[in-house]
Amino acid sequence: MNVDYFVLTALPDESEALFKHLPEPRDLTEGYWISDLETEQGGFRSVLIYRPGCGQGTNAANSRTSYTITKYHPCVVLLTGIAGGFDEHGVCLGDVLVHGFIEPYELAKVTPEKRERRHPTESVTAGPVIEVAKAIRSTEWYKGIKKSRPNNRERAFPEILWRDRGVVGSGDKNLANRNSPERRYLQKKHKERALGFEMEGAGVASACKPTATPYAVVKAVQDNGTIDKDDPSLKDEWREYAADAAATLATQLMQKCSFFDRKASDSEAGMEIGKIHRPSLPKRLAVIEEFYCDREGLRIEVVKRSKQGHEVWAAFHTGIFVDEPGFYSRKTGEAKLTKLVLVCPGSRFLLQYSRMVAREKEKVTTEYMRNVIVTITGKAKDTKASVRWFDGPVGVSFWLVDAEHEDGWGYVEVPIAAIKSLEWPGFIIKKSTDRQLYQKFVDSFDSLWKNSHRPHANTKVCDCPKDARCEARQLAKREQAFRSDS
Repeated sequence: MNVDYFVLTALPDESEALFKHLPEPRDLTEGYWISDLETEQGGFRSVLIYRPGCGQGTNAANSRTSYTITKYHPCVVLLTGIAGGFDEHGVCLGDVLVHGFIEPYELAKVTPEKRERRHPTESVTAGPVIEVAKAIRSTEWYKGIKKSRPNNRERAFPEILWRDRGVVGSGDKNLANRNSPERRYLQKKHKERALGFEMEGAGVASACKPTATPYAVVKAVQDNGTIDKDDPSLKDEWREYAADAAATLATQLMQKCSFFDRKASDSEAGMEIGKIHRPSLPKRLAVIEEFYCDREGLRIEVVKRSKQGHEVWAAFHTGIFVDEPGFYSRKTGEAKLTKLVLVCPGSRFLLQYSRMVAREKEKVTTEYMRNVIVTITGKAKDTKASVRWFDGPVGVSFWLVDAEHEDGWGYVEVPIAAIKSLEWPGFIIKKSTDRQLYQKFVDSFDSLWKNSHRPHANTKVCDCPKDARCEARQLAKREQAFRSDS
């Protein structure tokens, strides 16, 4: 599964603030929720959040981000929530920091003479997010904040703080001392460009680096990182407002930012405004290794590959495609069709299916398709293949070769209305390439097989109970409609 955005928060209250800004979030799995966010360009972007929050600290953020990138392959990662700000550099409570650089202040070499920090400043790579933030600074974006502002002593409304090469420190220490070594280090190294500090940005940066996943940090200031933050009368006064302000801006950035183009180049990781280049296509986009525009070229491939297989499971509408030399005939040894699911000849779906495949001046009748289904059923049973009839639409036609083996593969056909079935495109899937995708088709076939019924010995009617909805028995009254190929 691929998503457009993964928005990470550290604490549950940060996550809940974001949750309230997303339309109709849906519970996915393992604490993940997903929402479809409409953009200003008219499309929708999938937004994934981890609702419990990853927990404070760089290690927790790194672990959760790495796992999410591996499983969901987000195009962009956003880190949002609360942070501390440096009031001596003009940062006020409630302001939102959208910064371009992260300074990890924890890693250092300690000698008897000095403490030497040796970690380089990390550059935020989601440049378009920062550019959009700069563009909307002059708008009334803050009207989307749901929480009331605690007071207006410093400002009547929050500002988006972005400065040229603005830096925010990141580490596992929660600073509450104006004279702490970490605070002095940040201000000495970056001077007025140092905006504040938080605890997860460095972890996100290190997690995104191996896959070159673009990321940005959007956090609002809840305190100034001084001893005042522990004053009972001031503690957490701005917490809910800051979390809501950050969530508001993050949501608007995702709505306004144009989609991120992925560029398959191992040498380019540079940024352009409006585009994000990735070193390579995500693995999840490369599961389709072989694509066929029609069935003609596929016939050769089927025979060639089937010679190496042991068993074939197939699910088709009518099964006309399996009427190919070497596909199901065990006598030739070129294929081993063991399980075949076809649409029941008495299913009402055949009428809709015939209309879908009908073309101008060339109609495909339900009688013709019923005849094909019965003919293919008889031929398959002659080879001792197990055949089931499904009283409903099969969906897309597909077959699986050696589904229970590690080298299993399959073919998925894409039906297109009013186009000859011989011209329908399709693609090859491999278990070794994408086990998750392959398993979906295995599960689909198992479900079709379990919910299907066996044809009668004369292949004209099925063995389903008398009170079943299947209409195949009616075919016995219309024997003339079937012309078996004996």
